[in-house]
Amino acid sequence: RKKIADELKSAIAFGDLSENAAYKGAKESQAFLEGRIRELEKIINNAEI
Repeated sequence: RKKIADELKSAIAFGDLSENAAYKGAKESQAFLEGRIRELEKIINNAEI
């Protein structure tokens, strides 16, 4: 999460977000990773030992 947050900060520094490919890429990465984290948390929470 920290790495993606840093990438977003860097991309935002470039200015206009509507045409900022780095920003869009970082947001897509963030969405993917957050989804994966939720998926893994669900697996862990439902695990039976």
